[in-house]
Amino acid sequence: MTEHRNELIPGEPSEFTDEDSLLDSMIEDARKLGDKMIEDARKLGD
Repeated sequence: MTEHRNELIPGEPSEFTDEDSLLDSMIEDARKLGDKMIEDARKLGD
């Protein structure tokens, strides 16, 4: 898994200009990962 090392320093400009879109993409990735884990767990349960 790739790790985004974007340490936000107060007062420093972020490397991401649109933090909301970054957050949205992180949430979307987490949802996809969660859905995949649930799917895998169901397959194991069958």
